[in-house]
Amino acid sequence: MTGEKELSLLAYPLTEVLHGTAHVHRLPENVAEVWERLRSRYRERVHHNVNLPYSGLATALHAYSGACVNLFPTSKQHAPQRLVSSKPLDRRDVHDAVVLWEQAVLGVPDEEITFGYPSELAELFADSTVEQVSLASQVHHVGDQPDAPNWVYDAATWEVARRLAGTSWRIDGREVSLRTDTDGNLLVWAQDALWSGAWRQGGELRYAALRIRLLMKTLPGVRTPVVVLDPSVARLSQWLAGTRNAWLAPRRDEDPLLCLAMEGRGRLGRIETTSRIALSVAHRLRGENLLEPGDLELAGVPQRLRALVPKSVRFPIGRGVGMYTLRELIRHAGDVLGVANVTAREVKGHQFSIQTKRTVEAGRDVNLLDESGLPAIIKASGTERLRVLVLYTTQRTRARVQRLLAHHLHRTDLTEGVPEDTLVQVWAHVEVVFHHVPELLAHGRRYQERVAALNRVPHLVAPDGTRVLALCETEYDGRSPDGDAKPAVNRLLAERSALAQFLATAPPAKELEAPAKDHAGNNAVADLLRVAGLVHPRMTSALASGRLGLQEPITYVGLHVRAQRGEAWTKGAPKLSWSLVAMVPDGVHWRVLAYQPAPHPKSGKGIGWHDYATANTAYRALPLPGGKRQDEDLLMAIDTALGQLRAHVATGVGYVLMVSGDSSRSLWPLLANKNLDLEPNSAGRVDDRPALPGWDPALGHRPRAVVRVTSGTRDLPRPVEVRIPDAAADNSWRVGKTTRSLYQLGSSANTWILANIPRQFAGNGRYSRAGLDAGRWSADEETGTHTWYAHTSTEIVVVGADSDSQSYAVAAARLCDHAVSWDGRTSYPVPVHLAALMDRNHPEYRRTVDWDDETEYEETAEAAPRR
Repeated sequence: MTGEKELSLLAYPLTEVLHGTAHVHRLPENVAEVWERLRSRYRERVHHNVNLPYSGLATALHAYSGACVNLFPTSKQHAPQRLVSSKPLDRRDVHDAVVLWEQAVLGVPDEEITFGYPSELAELFADSTVEQVSLASQVHHVGDQPDAPNWVYDAATWEVARRLAGTSWRIDGREVSLRTDTDGNLLVWAQDALWSGAWRQGGELRYAALRIRLLMKTLPGVRTPVVVLDPSVARLSQWLAGTRNAWLAPRRDEDPLLCLAMEGRGRLGRIETTSRIALSVAHRLRGENLLEPGDLELAGVPQRLRALVPKSVRFPIGRGVGMYTLRELIRHAGDVLGVANVTAREVKGHQFSIQTKRTVEAGRDVNLLDESGLPAIIKASGTERLRVLVLYTTQRTRARVQRLLAHHLHRTDLTEGVPEDTLVQVWAHVEVVFHHVPELLAHGRRYQERVAALNRVPHLVAPDGTRVLALCETEYDGRSPDGDAKPAVNRLLAERSALAQFLATAPPAKELEAPAKDHAGNNAVADLLRVAGLVHPRMTSALASGRLGLQEPITYVGLHVRAQRGEAWTKGAPKLSWSLVAMVPDGVHWRVLAYQPAPHPKSGKGIGWHDYATANTAYRALPLPGGKRQDEDLLMAIDTALGQLRAHVATGVGYVLMVSGDSSRSLWPLLANKNLDLEPNSAGRVDDRPALPGWDPALGHRPRAVVRVTSGTRDLPRPVEVRIPDAAADNSWRVGKTTRSLYQLGSSANTWILANIPRQFAGNGRYSRAGLDAGRWSADEETGTHTWYAHTSTEIVVVGADSDSQSYAVAAARLCDHAVSWDGRTSYPVPVHLAALMDRNHPEYRRTVDWDDETEYEETAEAAPRR
């Protein structure tokens, strides 16, 4: 008994036994030359500058041998250097597999593929040196931080998966068995253990299965690598069209499920080329066809081939497994693996201030929109007056916005009618004007018409000291990205120094909805105030409250970096978006600044730190710059911006830099876990690279600390439960099922875990806490259709602190808990969140893995909507 609350995380230290062993085939050096020749022939055949589909070879050996097999490194440019398997492979089998794979890669017709084909590459693979190694021996340490070659991270989960699959799991009143797949993950496969549901009573059943992904990773300050368990609901498709991933059960039950990639759109759906190559090779190795034509029919009860539904498809089985399943899994895994899970202890004396939370009544921020206090907040944002320019197409949207503004600004007379094209003074520092402009807002390629329509908009140009915010109607249906007017309107308005916020036309059933229930409308108003740079002084109180509060007027800076892979992910030159936002204290108020790396194309507003709204107009008006993360110019530009911040920060107080971990950890050595114990040289460098942003001595303005914040990714251990000291309990502790507190990770001196309860889970809905005390196996049909929420975590790592690291971790946690335009908790601290939203609101923004993709939890985290 420590007397401290202890948070249990769904992760386990990888002991030497749990690491297991692997058989490493070290390939000869001249493999690279032969590989390059084969790749050139393959590129000539497919007419694309791509790598060889080597994962097909590994999958084929999986299917034939039953061993987990991978090739490393997984490089797009270089040949593999080793083949790693979980158990011994016969050299003759490896030789034959490469022979067959090479012919399939070169497009040899199936009926002509033969074992007698001469392959120099196969000879080299078969002659490779084989060594059985303990994976634990491949882990080395820099100080207390573990590190290992990339192939070890993949292979280390094999033994854990094997053990968990080897013992049935008693849960929800039944025995559940898990099967491994060729990615080293686990899946429920038995038909009687699948979940099923239908849209209506007696309707066609649809099916889903429990899926548990396993991932080896390191945690800051934890000497042993850990394996993270991430359970989710795998919803199974009735057709191949639109699916991306599938599993195929081999003929032998003891062999791992084969992971296959899928491709095709519309009514077409097929197994992707690399996976088809793997099946072709495995078929010849085993002398039996692994996939029959009948297996491609997925309707009805799931059979040997099972595919995941696309995320956008509606489904009668909800997402998420719920908290009960997490609690049962953590106990089962602990019993099977024989080790205790990773824990964190609550930060003593820390509490989030309830009194300073954003107060929302009927969708309205009552504190921010207080007529007596708003002028000072507007002035702190860098202007004197706000002009809300409402640009609309339909009369019903005009009436809707009138009702919204009347509600938020406490001016009921606005609902009675507002003259067209006339400035209406609402409050002393807020004015509104409405303008009907369908030519500007209509979708399609119509640049000249838009410009002409915008030129006719009255009151778009405002005098100095007035900030123009445009609330624009959009009727876009989402079907044709090229026809969407929002990016064009967004950019055109930004060129005129006005910021756009869009509000979708409400369906007829919602036309007369009261403002209190118009959630989309209330969110649009909140975002309009956010982009204006308005921050209520309650944030000052939220940071300073309690005995662990920060009283110093520190500036908080947020950095966001995102690589965009050209248009629609794959075409065009790569783009590199980065943004810096600073929260500068101004008495009890806050002034939000953002860095502008290039002059505004029309106004000529120059490079440097400007008010958040001003910098946003330049950011949106300019195209996203080209570039890659590896470019040295990026780090130099960020350091230049941080150096220029000095003029805006109070002398002697300094600033704290907060960065998004998943987007920034690869850019500076000391943001990577493996390097946390390295000491930079006198020039602030490690391995001749800048150790941290802002650490260049020439700047003379080093941050007081750099705080790396990571949230919502699958490699973060899930919070499961809290053990609370209780002398009356049998074991002197009791279990708490929910927590929103801040915890310090294990023995780490610089890492904290912020436990998040999804906003929906904390709501009052009938099914908001579904899965809290039972699993999906015992759920009734109606309950099973809903999303089952579970806790998520935010990892906070403080690096290079000039004093007590905990104070900066507390500040980061409170800046997550205190959102400026949202009544929940955001994934990232306010300055990082605002920097990321600058990027997201850019006209050229395209979704990438940096912010939210399949790495995001299936259940919605307690985070602001990404509008």
